Amino acid sequence: MSHDKLKEILIRRLRLKEPHFRLEGRGRVSGSVVSATFAGKGDSDRQRMIWDALDEELGEGSRHAAGLYPR
Repeated sequence: MSHDKLKEILIRRLRLKEPHFRLEGRGRVSGSVVSATFAGKGDSDRQRMIWDALDEELGEGSRHAAGLYPR
């Protein structure tokens, strides 16, 4: 998945406020996402938000295409 496609999906699906992405890799993308949208949420809740957004957009199992760490 391209970095631009991943950013577009997450910004739209999660309505991210002032997101900052640090992404690397091709195919399987890894990195971090920083957004005020994640404030006050635990690590597992933030990760689940990302995985759910990807599954809703791309189908179940799509979470394996991205290893992101929301902050």
